[in-house]
Amino acid sequence: ECDTMVVHCLESTEDSLTITWDPVEGATQEKYEVQWRVEGSGEDFAPLGSKGFTNRDPKRKGKLASGTAYEFRVRGRDNVDWLAWSSPTSHTTLPEVSCRLPAPTMQSSDAGAITVQWTEVPGATAYELQFRGVDDCSWRTLSNKLTGTVAKKKNLDANKKYLFRIRPCAFAEAEVEAELSPNAAAADLTGTGTATTGTTRTAPPTGASDTAGKVEVLAAAMARLPSPSAAPAGGGERGGAAAEEP
Repeated sequence: ECDTMVVHCLESTEDSLTITWDPVEGATQEKYEVQWRVEGSGEDFAPLGSKGFTNRDPKRKGKLASGTAYEFRVRGRDNVDWLAWSSPTSHTTLPEVSCRLPAPTMQSSDAGAITVQWTEVPGATAYELQFRGVDDCSWRTLSNKLTGTVAKKKNLDANKKYLFRIRPCAFAEAEVEAELSPNAAAADLTGTGTATTGTTRTAPPTGASDTAGKVEVLAAAMARLPSPSAAPAGGGERGGAAAEEP
């Protein structure tokens, strides 16, 4: 087995996992095989995709059980033969009932920055916002101490598409295990090199029709839980101007 390669999970839902993987050391061809199995099952690995893959674009494995851990491994090929399998990497689907906000939406963008906004959760005192380039293998946390519902990410590549996802991570009166939201569509979050600085492009709210219902699920979950809880995190005022991060 090769310990230098990792299979990353880019998106988890109740019945699917979307993965990608690091570049395969020693590979000289764009040919990959990926296998999966239920973690701890003792079963043989099964192939993901009947013919393998010719790129590292995200791959979605569907029809999975909720709240279940799965193992994935990958191998590449050189000019002669297949290389060693990577060590298995474990990723878990979301539970059948999970607290999850809709994806954040873009408020504005210019050549080097994107401002996103998200739905406020009653009782939440801090939010965690993550982002990644559309071709990146893993997510990065912009901040887990955002107290408003708008944030600006600066110093971005003007010719690159970016994805964002959000979750409430601290509450005033109860502890709630909230999952990260789905990521927003890459096409809606693109800093374009030809855009004039200061130009604003507003995107329509994502999932507006069911936002209220999802927030009610979060609020109901908070009401059911006991209340010794997380202290407010971060500073600043709720709403209003965007929190700016480097």
